[in-house]
Amino acid sequence: MRTNKFSFLQRVISYIYPLKLSLKKSAISGSLSLVLSNGVLQLETNKSIYSQGVKYGSFNKAFKFLKVEQQNFNNVLILGGGLCSIPQMLKYKFNQNANYTVIELDHLVIQWANKYLETSLLQQCRFIEGDAFKVIEVLKDNYDLICIDLYIDDIVPSKALESAFLKTLETLMLCKNSYLVFSLMESARLSSCDIDNYYKNIFQQCFPTARLLKTKGNVILTNR
Repeated sequence: MRTNKFSFLQRVISYIYPLKLSLKKSAISGSLSLVLSNGVLQLETNKSIYSQGVKYGSFNKAFKFLKVEQQNFNNVLILGGGLCSIPQMLKYKFNQNANYTVIELDHLVIQWANKYLETSLLQQCRFIEGDAFKVIEVLKDNYDLICIDLYIDDIVPSKALESAFLKTLETLMLCKNSYLVFSLMESARLSSCDIDNYYKNIFQQCFPTARLLKTKGNVILTNR
């Protein structure tokens, strides 16, 4: 995470071993840790890492594949904000100067984001605390990039795998050339076979030019 909220000594120590800054109980995510590791602020649960600043590997790979540095995004919708890794990557690595609507269910995560993010990035972010599936039903804006990073620990909510969810997101796309990037992770509830079936039977049916990208620990689906 790009931030000036840590001392030089804290940053140095974080390259030697992860520095746990806070451990709190979340009503949504259970035990949440805020950890500074290799100079990057991470949000960790017992089973997964929600945020890794500009080092969030799966979305980095997706953005490189889509050559987003050649685009000029104005409005970006993010479902499952974490500590805003996606806005950080788009701003600092892919030279985007967009406005970000960040939907995040966990109040604690939003608190930490507002506390530790750089002011310049916060000015471009609008946080909406709530259930993403309900919020998208009432959004009035359109977006040229939609990123889906919805997890409770390592579990993708079942509603995110329904065709109705994709059809709602389609109505929020600025035009047919808008981008959609969807992160999935294998878990006890979602096998590799489940992901493949979802991709072929639901996602590709909605987006015929869809692509599936395998990354370390995640599968990324894009609409082109």
